[in-house]
Amino acid sequence: MSNQPPVDASVYQNLAEMIANFPKAQYARALALLRIADLTADGPLPLAELVTSTGAHAEALGRFLRACVMLDLTVETAPDVFGVSAMGALLCTGSPFHAIARGTASLQHYVPYGHIVETVMTGEPATKAALGETFYEYLDSHPDELKYFGELTAITSGDCGPALAARYDLSRFPTVVDVGGNYGALLAQLLTAAPGIRGVLFDRPAILPAAREHLAAAGLTERVELVGGDFRDGVPGGGDLYLLKNVLWDWDDATAARILATTAAAMPSGATLLIVDQFLPELTYGQDPDHDHRTRELHRVSFSILLQRGGKVRSEAEYRDLVTAAGLEAVGRTTAEGAARRWDVLEARRP
Repeated sequence: MSNQPPVDASVYQNLAEMIANFPKAQYARALALLRIADLTADGPLPLAELVTSTGAHAEALGRFLRACVMLDLTVETAPDVFGVSAMGALLCTGSPFHAIARGTASLQHYVPYGHIVETVMTGEPATKAALGETFYEYLDSHPDELKYFGELTAITSGDCGPALAARYDLSRFPTVVDVGGNYGALLAQLLTAAPGIRGVLFDRPAILPAAREHLAAAGLTERVELVGGDFRDGVPGGGDLYLLKNVLWDWDDATAARILATTAAAMPSGATLLIVDQFLPELTYGQDPDHDHRTRELHRVSFSILLQRGGKVRSEAEYRDLVTAAGLEAVGRTTAEGAARRWDVLEARRP
């Protein structure tokens, strides 16, 4: 190191923090799963009461909660009396942060990061090596994690539905088929925005019971048909509008092409497909590249998706090539601006 040129001390600090940060998400997830924010909603409680409520090991729970104090998630108001901080209170059941902590820091997202080098060397996702199953196999065999993942995707969908409804006259599409729609969060938003249309939610059979509950809570049971299956093998036909939202980026090029081919085959002549995703921005190069937050995030996500699922974030040009290869005509690209996120939309039509 003595032969290295001088480096700003903040660089060392930033790297040290990056290296040490990997457990923090797990503390937040564990605090959510233990429901500490719920248990202490009316104020701090003695450790003994928290042990009784959680069934935890007394000494281990005390050490864990004290570690969370150091992370500003909990507070210790007296010896062995614990509550939650303002930040920890956000992890209460029903809060979006509760679902985000459980879903984002779950094993199928987290454990593959220990296998980054293997993915770099092979170009293959690491989830099967890490957990013994592929990403979606793991979810289907772990119902709790499947539920958390569904809640997470519903949250990350945000207000995409209203944003799309502001861009498109949905009344032109009597039947909307949401391919790989998970809980049906997006479809529910579209049907709410356009009361005269009906929907078909198509996804893996394992997710449909939770989707049925979600759609029933939105009062949409009578307007939605739920169909289980594998979109690599076939997609329900007869729709006027087909949706692929954040679906294709989960898969490699060959599988994405196959999904588009089955979707195209199901589309009647004149039907419309919307690919709703985040398109990979062009990089700028130079001595001091000024990448905005979205560019930084999507290039990071592109490797994460490879690591976990074998997919990639694609550019608009790559999506256009896939659409054309499937026999569809790309007719336009637009953006749907939500309150907190922007979605890129490629519109295609079946000739």
